[in-house]
Amino acid sequence: MEGGWPPTVTSLTEEAVFAGLETETPKNNPESAVGVPCLDDEGVIHDDSMLVNPLPYSNVHSPAKGASEDGGNAERAKRRRRAPTTFRDDSADMSNEQLRILQQAVENSRAENVSVDVVIEEAPTYHPSVEEFKDPIKYIASITPVASRYGICKIKPPDGWRNPTSLDFKSHERFATKLQRMILMQEGRAMGDGKRYNLKEYEEMAGDFAKKWFEGHFENPESVTLDDLEKAYWKLIKNADESTEIEYANDLSTQEFVSGFPLHQPSDPPLGSTDAAFGTPEYYRICGWNLNNISSWPGSAIRCVTHSIDGVNKPWLYLGMLFASFCWHREDLYLASINYMHYG
Repeated sequence: MEGGWPPTVTSLTEEAVFAGLETETPKNNPESAVGVPCLDDEGVIHDDSMLVNPLPYSNVHSPAKGASEDGGNAERAKRRRRAPTTFRDDSADMSNEQLRILQQAVENSRAENVSVDVVIEEAPTYHPSVEEFKDPIKYIASITPVASRYGICKIKPPDGWRNPTSLDFKSHERFATKLQRMILMQEGRAMGDGKRYNLKEYEEMAGDFAKKWFEGHFENPESVTLDDLEKAYWKLIKNADESTEIEYANDLSTQEFVSGFPLHQPSDPPLGSTDAAFGTPEYYRICGWNLNNISSWPGSAIRCVTHSIDGVNKPWLYLGMLFASFCWHREDLYLASINYMHYG
């Protein structure tokens, strides 16, 4: 594994969504791909990952679900997470016999849990120039015809990108976590509540867990590869003989907690109206790849939403650890999502 031992075991990710204008997408391919660079804990480019969700442009002009209409005086609206769909959601019209057969089929599928290695084509990786990187909406539109076929892609920012991620690990502010039981993940069961942590406590907990797990499962932890970890992950998902529990913090409001991106200041020029020198402090404040800015960038239909909505025009923050899972999903209103890994 790159980076030596122990590996980075805590991840900090920020997520937002946006929508481009209909005129910017080919009529025969009404989907969009979105992505973000990933940085390690030294602020150096470690890897990039782009989560891509289908974006039917016929939906982008729909009103934002949950937006308040009181001029901003009411409590800020938040997106709601829907419970995962299960076979029971579609069984209302089934007879008892049909339901029994369906339940038996589900049990049979669990009993036939056989691991099979499948070669999957790698998603594309893109390397925009500084000039191409100036406008995220236009750049994403340019890679959409190919990237949208994969559902996910990577974008590596130009050399010299160094977002000044800054978090106060001395802060005593606590956040809630969700408890992920690995053997229940494939059954679509809701997660229970985990403990509450501040950043330092969570980092220490995640580090202790990873150290003990590696030492208990590998003779030489320093030789562990990413392929080894991927195989171990799926074994934990499918192996009922070993119960592993992970704590994962999701949907933390960057307005109430913290954002890893610098905030656009009143003295800064309007977004998209001018260029700052690449890599300067001003550049990161007004950059379109700053997730506080992308939903308001020229070309994004979400810029017309006037109320702050967490996870839509205001990013959410996530904290993960070894084996924590963030399920691939479709966003509300089929908006495209963009995730930036600050650490991990």
